[in-house]
Amino acid sequence: METQIVIKSGKQFSYEYIVKNRLVKIYEDDDKIIIAKDDSASRELINEVTHYSKKENVEFVLYEKNDLDELIRYLHKDEDRKILNSVKDDNTTDLAKLASDAPVVNLVNEILINALNKKVSDVHFEVYESYFRVRFRVNGLLIQVGSYPKNVYDAVCARIKIISKLDITNKRFSQDGKAALTIHNRRIDIRTSTMPTMYGESVVLRFLGIEESLHDLKSLGFDDKDIAECNAIIQKSYGTFILTGPTGSGKTTTLRSLINMIDFKSKNVITIEDPVEYTIEGINQVQINEKIDFGFNSILRNVLRQDPDVIMIGEMRDEETADLALRAAMTGHLVLSTLHTNDAVSSISRLLNMKIPSYVIESAVLACAAQRLVRLLCPECKTEFTPDGVTKQLFEKYGMKVSTLYKPCGCERCAMTGFSGRTALFELFELDEKIREYIINGESVSVIRKYLNDNGFRSLFSKALEKAALGLVYVEEVKSIIGEVK
Repeated sequence: METQIVIKSGKQFSYEYIVKNRLVKIYEDDDKIIIAKDDSASRELINEVTHYSKKENVEFVLYEKNDLDELIRYLHKDEDRKILNSVKDDNTTDLAKLASDAPVVNLVNEILINALNKKVSDVHFEVYESYFRVRFRVNGLLIQVGSYPKNVYDAVCARIKIISKLDITNKRFSQDGKAALTIHNRRIDIRTSTMPTMYGESVVLRFLGIEESLHDLKSLGFDDKDIAECNAIIQKSYGTFILTGPTGSGKTTTLRSLINMIDFKSKNVITIEDPVEYTIEGINQVQINEKIDFGFNSILRNVLRQDPDVIMIGEMRDEETADLALRAAMTGHLVLSTLHTNDAVSSISRLLNMKIPSYVIESAVLACAAQRLVRLLCPECKTEFTPDGVTKQLFEKYGMKVSTLYKPCGCERCAMTGFSGRTALFELFELDEKIREYIINGESVSVIRKYLNDNGFRSLFSKALEKAALGLVYVEEVKSIIGEVK
């Protein structure tokens, strides 16, 4: 089936949107738009597109599935021809030369610029039997943004390796590198990781933005009470502040924001990181290197001889590092570090499970906190709904009454996702005499948690519900990401 596509005004839907929703513009002028669809298009999707097209006349034409597939393939091939039409087969062309050819350079540049514009944290290049795809991690979720012919993949990988100063001939072993690029007059640091897979190499790029100023806690989503408590903790001269949460919950960003609040002029601040992602002028940053036995614990021993006031340890991964960190706090140093636990209170049991003596924990730990990231609803398209009785009861349990909440919808501003950006949720408690007594006496975490709840502790879940009540986040996402701790 041959269809002529005529776009006199506006532009075609993005290829990502076409594949996801199976809608293709086949005609558009100032007043009218004709869109090809198949049986998979829902009434809700049709109404949504009609609303956002802002045309007087919107017409949908029903295509057979195979015909629409052919039309989508035509658009994809046309896109590939524009970018890759001069790329030769990599079996007969020198890989280094191929990686420097304009179409490959342009394709990689286009992907990186697009990622920067979308405020992407990671870019994934994944290869399969007959094609490779590119996915962006936006607001914590991976979204496919394109797929391309496999015969150019080696050239794309080689291009990324060249700018990351990696060995382009090494395809059998994983490699890690860095690239410092200037895009739109902005310097961006990219961390590169390659790994061999069944059909080629998987490549992941992490955007680090080394010249960006660090976020303050307010912009991350912390409320005034959280900020005041954190500020009081980092002004102390010794003790350990522990921040917990899963990978990708923003712990490192928060620690760096706390470090940035410290007076560098009068204090010696040293960080131990894996890797050093953001450079901060005025502090001494050390990167671990396990290949030469330069890990967290060996570096920490050396750092303690450097007369530090404040030490940030990226993660207390093992018993030795945790023991060293806490004992450093007992001898007159302020230590900031992270653990992997579900909530703040569980930090205590995690340290006990790492064989840290209870007297060290109660003496060294100042405060424990936990953090999560949840997506913010798009302010342009979020939609009101009336919660059911069970949901209302959940809010009432935490002292809130709600008659209206908001859910995601989707618009051009949020790329039809319904969300725009993320915010941090944060819970924190300081160890008082009662909690220290519980630790020494070997009381369970549930006893400590009950004590905290009885004395005004605000949990991650309760704070998330507060943001849902304000229309900032979606209550169902709160339930799935955080969950209620019993």
